[in-house]
Amino acid sequence: MAGMLFLFLVGLAEAACYDPLLFEKHLSSEQSLVIGQIQVSGNETTRLQVIMKELPFRSGDTIASDELMRLVELGRQNLLKTSLFNFVYVNTQSDSLSTVDVSIRVEERWYWWVFPIIEPADRNVASFFGNGNWDMMNYGAYVQRDNFRGRQEMLKFRLRVGYANQLAVLFQSPEYKRKTGWGMAVNYNVFDHLPVFTLNDQPVYYKNAGNAVHRYFNASMYLQYRPQLTVRHTLELNVFSHRVSDTILALNANFFPHQHSWFDYLTLTYSLGRDVRDSKPYPLSGNYQNFRLTKAGLGVYEGEPDFWTARLRINNYWPLKKRFYSSIETMGEVSSQTDLPYVVKSGLGYRDFLRGYEYYVVDGSITAMAKANLLFELLPTRVAYWNFIPTPKFSKIHYAIYLRGFIDNGYVVKQNAHPLNRMVNSHQYGCGLGVDFVTFYDKVFSFNYAVNRFGEHGFYFHLNLLLE
Repeated sequence: MAGMLFLFLVGLAEAACYDPLLFEKHLSSEQSLVIGQIQVSGNETTRLQVIMKELPFRSGDTIASDELMRLVELGRQNLLKTSLFNFVYVNTQSDSLSTVDVSIRVEERWYWWVFPIIEPADRNVASFFGNGNWDMMNYGAYVQRDNFRGRQEMLKFRLRVGYANQLAVLFQSPEYKRKTGWGMAVNYNVFDHLPVFTLNDQPVYYKNAGNAVHRYFNASMYLQYRPQLTVRHTLELNVFSHRVSDTILALNANFFPHQHSWFDYLTLTYSLGRDVRDSKPYPLSGNYQNFRLTKAGLGVYEGEPDFWTARLRINNYWPLKKRFYSSIETMGEVSSQTDLPYVVKSGLGYRDFLRGYEYYVVDGSITAMAKANLLFELLPTRVAYWNFIPTPKFSKIHYAIYLRGFIDNGYVVKQNAHPLNRMVNSHQYGCGLGVDFVTFYDKVFSFNYAVNRFGEHGFYFHLNLLLE
């Protein structure tokens, strides 16, 4: 029928497929369309404004017809990246040449999590199994409420005993109506194990079983501003308080910046992030940039440090042909202080590491890293139904499998490095193959075989390795 515009879009979470938009041949790509009604269903808990703020269009907006498919897909991806929904379906249709209606159906996740904690306390899973130190286990209870009050807020409570005795409380509130969000957290830990220095590129631990050798307290508050769908500004204030036994200072005089058994300081961090990835847990296209500038020491506490740290991450993802994908992930960090106290150590092996170097750490004040990946979609995204589970929040799952080839490179600069730490001030690299299993609730299981520059090789397991 002349004047009929029919568009159908079905999204599956993460790397889901959707039907192309269908236009009548006489509809010009230069023609403008007006967004009519936007109907949302399936949001039993989530408030309507939480969904609407993720859409790049509003009812009454005028857009070019050839932009409609891109904007609708962008809205679907944004909704999935909130981690509130397992599936998002979008349909668009019109009874005229000038107006298009949009209907959105979401399938919400489970938002209450109460479960026991049984976890390794090492830097990563591979390091824990490689070291074989079963004393580094945590036990406890974990309570988390996602989408609190239906407003995408998060409440989290954690009580852990074992290697790390921890009491943590967290509250996060996202940007309301695309404006300002905020959050706060309190975290208290007691350790009877503690890494006191790095030797042979591995942390050396001091243990005094049953006695506290390190007490650590951290409280933080942040404000967040989101001027655009893909851009966030964040300002975060942190207070840190450390208490250690005298033995720690005797083992490493540079553990604190002074020879007191206490160390209190403030940090103020500004970060700017831009996220246009198609998926947060496992992106296949798009890019991500994040810049962080941190000032340590604000002149409030005696003996505070006084240095700046700047950190930049740029990740790019490209779809290739015939189920192939590629990505390059880069990170650089530099500190104005060349000899950082060991308690605030940075480098590789902590938050960032090279594959094939899971057992090692490289401390320093300047860090650079680049990771190149080539993916093959071995099993495209499928949906499975587990009818024996009574709730659709768990009975309907999506999954995909990817083969991965990778090459990692890194370099860490440190002045006055210990001669037995051979990885600092030299180019480190590794390569290997892996299999990634991607499934619902943002879970990615990675199984890698990697070789580093020293010829050391092995199999490594990671959970959610790509999240940033």
